[in-house]
Amino acid sequence: MSFTCRYTVDDFQKAFQAHYHHHATWRWLLRAAILFGCFSVLFGLAVMFEAPTQPVFFLAPFLLGALWLWIGFGGHFRRFARLQFLGNPGYREEFKIEANEEGIRSDYSIGRNEATWQAFIRHVETTEMFLLYCSPYQFHILPKRIFQAAELTEFRELLKRKLS
Repeated sequence: MSFTCRYTVDDFQKAFQAHYHHHATWRWLLRAAILFGCFSVLFGLAVMFEAPTQPVFFLAPFLLGALWLWIGFGGHFRRFARLQFLGNPGYREEFKIEANEEGIRSDYSIGRNEATWQAFIRHVETTEMFLLYCSPYQFHILPKRIFQAAELTEFRELLKRKLS
């Protein structure tokens, strides 16, 4: 199977979100950040009603709460993914991907990446992409939009045979 792909910022943001949301520990930490953010904002409101003339006391909990809410709702994942995407011009170029029984090969204008199936430890499938993991925190992104319907089924079967 051969495909042509061009990544988008959205691909990177959704891949990083899927990566972190796939781990139960991260899901609970994000929920805790949301909870802590809500409590901080509520504390700031309570302080504001008690001492409305001294904004220094209620602005700190508001800002801290806003930061924790931003983290909990995935703002830092989106920012990190965007910075990675914009920091590497190779990510914005069109490239070719070939997947077969031996492995996966990606041909970029700046080089080539080739890996056998033994190099991958697992994969994650989301509604919009496949993440192929070389290590617990390093993955290749394959957006589903590059596949035709029949190719998508064939690729799933290939992953099932090689990575299950």
